[in-house]
This record gives sequence, structure tokens and C-alpha cells, in this order.
Amino acid sequence: MTNIIYNIYYHFFPMRTFDIICYAMGKNLERYLNITDLQNVKLVNKELINNIYLEKEMCKKQIINKYFREWKHNIVYVHFKDTFFPEKLIRLLPVLSCKAEYIGGTDYIDCIKPKNLTNSIMVGVDFFRRPFITIKYKYQTKKERIGRITVFQRYSESKTQWVKCNHKGPLMLNDANSSFTNDSKILFVNNIARLLSEKPIIVNNYQLEGNYEQDPWFYNKTSVEVDCQLFNHPLPSPINYKLSVNIKN
Repeated sequence: MTNIIYNIYYHFFPMRTFDIICYAMGKNLERYLNITDLQNVKLVNKELINNIYLEKEMCKKQIINKYFREWKHNIVYVHFKDTFFPEKLIRLLPVLSCKAEYIGGTDYIDCIKPKNLTNSIMVGVDFFRRPFITIKYKYQTKKERIGRITVFQRYSESKTQWVKCNHKGPLMLNDANSSFTNDSKILFVNNIARLLSEKPIIVNNYQLEGNYEQDPWFYNKTSVEVDCQLFNHPLPSPINYKLSVNIKN
């Protein structure tokens, strides 16, 4: 008799999905949902917008996600310790997780493409624990072009040897052709800070002068400013774009 009454009742008053969600909320359903699921549940009905169980669980998971994200970033940032990059600059930059497709035939990270970057300047660590920084930017010739460069620590055990790869555009155009000298390191860091501060970058031009039969040859260096811009520049600017560079031989 009881089953017959239940069947008649649910025939005229069927239980909706919303009713089930409301009933289960506060009875541990919220613990099995991620933040996106919880946000979607709140859209089911206005009665759930200020549901105490939803709010409590979302707050808890947002805090957990925040600390997990910071932990993952710190794992990357720590690899830049004792390199020539200032810590306050590196910690401004978002992290690019390494993928197999970024690694070239020589096991160096020389296959990152501009489309792989969600921000204009990103840092990361490859599978051999070698830190890298990768940049995409805009510059003008006869038309607007996309520049790119990746700079990475060449050997896992050496904090001082850095090289560039996958290079196109004026940034470090005539510098660091084989490896980064101290001058190249200073120039690169200051040019990153200039990009973040929306200032023109510095490009060096070297001209070989002298008579090799009579006098030692030497390079005459001139510098020019070149206007380059980051894409959708959401990154914070350094307080002072002339950052101190940690040079260790």
C-alpha cells in the first residue's frame, strides 16, 4: 500500500534534479565536486547561490588550489637561484610546464613556438632540471612581425653557461651567438625589464675594424633602441627597469 501511495505522489509531484542536488548538498556531495562543478551547481537555481555548504567548499578548494599553484611555481623558481637572473624579476613571470614537443633532437628545449605561450614571457624547467625563459613579442619591419627567443641553462650542473635558441627578431640579435657573456646577460635582463616597462629594447651592432696585418682587430660597438611590444601585456612591471644582474664566472 505504501509503494502505491509513493508512486501516485511522484506521478503528480516528480522529484527534480534540483531537489536532489539541494538535498545532497551538505551531505558530502560538495566534497566530490571541483570548483568548476560547484560554480555550475550555483547556476542551477538562485536558492543555491548563497548555499552555506557550497560557499564553504568553494572557499576551501580555492585556498588549496592557490597553495598548490604557488608550490608548483616555486619548484620552477628555485632552479633560477644562483643564476644571473634577479629573483624579483623571475617571480613576476608565469610558468610554462615543459612538454616533450618542446624538446629538439639534441635534448635541448629549442622547439617552443609562440602559440605555446599563454603569456608573452614565461619561465620553466626542462626534463633535465635546466631552467629556461621564453619570450614572444611584436616588432615592425615593413609590417608587424612576431619575434621569439628561448634562453636556457646549457648544463644541469652549471649555473653560469646559458645559450639562446629558436631565435627570430631584434631581441639579442647580435649578442650571445654561441653563449652568453657577462655583457650579454646584463643586456638580456635589462631588455626583459624594458619590455615589461613598455620601453624600447637595446640592440647592439658590432663592426669589425682595424688592419689585421698591422694592428689587432677590434669591434666597434654601437647601440640603438628598437620598439618592441609584448602581446596583451598582463605582466607587472619591475619597480626599476635597470635591475641588478647576478654575474658569477
